[in-house]
Amino acid sequence: MKNALTVTLLALAISGCAITERKNQGKLDTSLVQGNTLEAITLAKEKAGLDEKTNQLSDQLWGMQAGSLLRMNKDYTESNRYFDSIEDVMFMEDTEGVLESTGELIGSTITNDAMLDYEQTYYDSVMVNTYKALNFISIGDRDNARVEWNRSDERQRRAADYFAKKINKQKEQLEGKDEATSKNLNKSLLESEKVVAQHNFTSTEWQAYDGYINPFSTFMHGLFFMLNAQDNSDLNKAIDSLNRVAAITQTKVSAETLKLAEELQKGTSNLAGLNKVWVVFENGRAVKKEELRIDLPLFLVSDNVAYTGIALPRLKELPAPYDSLKVGDVKTEVVGDMDKIIQAEFKEEFPVILTKEISRTLIKTVAQKQINDQNPLLGLGAGLLQAISTQADTRTWSMLPKNFQAAVVDAPAQGKLTLSLGEKTTPIDVDIPAGKNAIVYVKATTATALPIVDVISL
Repeated sequence: MKNALTVTLLALAISGCAITERKNQGKLDTSLVQGNTLEAITLAKEKAGLDEKTNQLSDQLWGMQAGSLLRMNKDYTESNRYFDSIEDVMFMEDTEGVLESTGELIGSTITNDAMLDYEQTYYDSVMVNTYKALNFISIGDRDNARVEWNRSDERQRRAADYFAKKINKQKEQLEGKDEATSKNLNKSLLESEKVVAQHNFTSTEWQAYDGYINPFSTFMHGLFFMLNAQDNSDLNKAIDSLNRVAAITQTKVSAETLKLAEELQKGTSNLAGLNKVWVVFENGRAVKKEELRIDLPLFLVSDNVAYTGIALPRLKELPAPYDSLKVGDVKTEVVGDMDKIIQAEFKEEFPVILTKEISRTLIKTVAQKQINDQNPLLGLGAGLLQAISTQADTRTWSMLPKNFQAAVVDAPAQGKLTLSLGEKTTPIDVDIPAGKNAIVYVKATTATALPIVDVISL
């Protein structure tokens, strides 16, 4: 009786952690819909748990949420303090030893992936450096912005290698099982894939951008080195990046910006004579993860177990608050589709997620049957523990936008630019510094909250 009670309490503790996390995400979403950025910042900072003395985070994911929200609030220096701390965590994850990673795998086998520390995705790491670079540009620190753009570009270059190594490593860990378990795992996987396909896990149409790049980061990398070129090598960097984005996105803004960079390199124009404004638009919120529970035909199951099943994360797209942003007659175009980037990475990771989930379900179900054979009451508790600990990891950096858009226009003669998000919204007038190139950065998280506008003169 005492053991059954212990198992029940453990199950409730596991369930409570996941429920609390989802409630906190719900509070954040509500604050954003209400346009209460300060309330969202307070929540994110509390959950991130940044130690003021050591600058260490207790929760990486909430640290990223806090960094994004502080950036929305134009507190760029504080935003970068969080992103700096996140980079330290990312470095530790990248250099994690075999002992630590094996320990995590064992831990997730007993419980679920949601109980582990959040592990950054590839697009997370690129966007951390991208936002850091944009923050440094906003406060006029071009030297550090240059460092961050180079880091972002380097992360992009390592994309294909990153995926190959990560996926192979996890497969090797999962292959370290005895023959009987492997046989059952393979059989269960084959049947599970059929069941999963019946639940609209349609990922075949999800395709990554060429080389798994984030074209928005590459576009901004090219724009920065064009507008802050110190020598010809900087212009070469700009042209390489813009050329790549133009080929991938087929957008007018990338083609026009590429043409300007080429003219600068040829010496047929100069920066002071460009007199251009780039309008960058962060639109909406990125695709999110939700949980789907599925009963599976696991071939170790007998009548002598109380529960078996799996829980998988699946992606759910959120509607865009706006189609585009208009600057006079010019509409912004998508230069980086975060939904597409997230879907492509999820597609690569999903076979490993499914394999891990099936594997852990087999282990739990065998253990449950063996306990139940010895003690039905304790077996019932084990069934409850399995049911409650079967949870999908649905954590994502929810402050990322659905897509990034951009347009380039001539600087207005009267120093005022009018932005429009549609007939149902009030046009936004923006003052543009005279005689300088500029970036107007607009972020609209929801249709109910006022867009945030920042002007950066270059």
